[in-house]
Amino acid sequence: MGKKLTVNMFDIAKASGVSQTTVSRVLRQNPNVSHATRNQVLESMRKLGYMSNVTSLLYPSQTRTKQFLICLCASKENESSILELPYFQEIISGIREALKEFSAVCRIELLLTGTNTITPQPKDDGIFLVGIPSQELCNNVRKSGIPCVIISDDLYSDTDEMVTVNNYYSCRSCCQKMIAEGIRSFGFLLADLHTEHLDGFLGEMFRNGIPLNKDMIRIMPSTRLEAEYMAILQEWRQKNKMPQVLVTSYGPIANCIQNFLAYHSIHVPEDVRILCFTQYEFSTFQYSVIESHPKQMGVVGAKQMLHKCEHPDSPPLSTVIPNTFQEIFPQTTFSPESVNGKK
Repeated sequence: MGKKLTVNMFDIAKASGVSQTTVSRVLRQNPNVSHATRNQVLESMRKLGYMSNVTSLLYPSQTRTKQFLICLCASKENESSILELPYFQEIISGIREALKEFSAVCRIELLLTGTNTITPQPKDDGIFLVGIPSQELCNNVRKSGIPCVIISDDLYSDTDEMVTVNNYYSCRSCCQKMIAEGIRSFGFLLADLHTEHLDGFLGEMFRNGIPLNKDMIRIMPSTRLEAEYMAILQEWRQKNKMPQVLVTSYGPIANCIQNFLAYHSIHVPEDVRILCFTQYEFSTFQYSVIESHPKQMGVVGAKQMLHKCEHPDSPPLSTVIPNTFQEIFPQTTFSPESVNGKK
């Protein structure tokens, strides 16, 4: 029998100690093949002279543009406006900025409430889940084998690649600072999606022995009208229960609160300090803000994605981006202790 002149996929699989299916996946640049296995197969190809363009497979980033899917996971509260919310726009901007130098292509898909499956394209190198993805959705994406990074507030995992913030810790740090300044009474007018923030305040109040008045905690749906917030303030004013610090969710509501207080000759910040969780750039009112940094979350998430694409077998990393506390007037800044690190 004459000497075999042609090397085929069977020979490569045998030399590499893998199946022919795995060899086929390497040839098609399937992202589900581990970094180590891919290199092992490519080295066997090179030694056996299987193909002349093995160099292009060894350096795919030079021959093919990376493609990523950004899934925005809507909640019932933001389903109709999620694409317009600055928080999500900033995260997307951060992702794109970090991937710009790699000429990566990103497409955006909106996942409505209750969506637990997605259909990625064959050339997708990775998936970003932004918002609050369901556990079922996370499990389904994990089973697909495609690299995935979750970018979300107050969501933690030991099994998923993730970028998150710690609202509980940052609020507890800010409450501790205010208590040290002599604050002894707090009022809360919060949207229902800010319970983590509330828990941070209550934990520090309890630790310092500050009495908790449940009537001063009002949790309301995000869609609640401004007039309903004002009605609660009027109730507190009439009962002479106005707190030293009034914590609310959004800048526009905080602006209305200051207007209400000014109308009733209650001075801010001398009589009541206002604290909210979003900057309100068009306002002139005096307030403090506990601010997250969604663009930074997007940048860090993109960097973790690139690392995951190169090292798919690496253990999952959960990175916590610290919030900052700022008093808009007077202009002073306080940064809680950094909580970056692995979960």
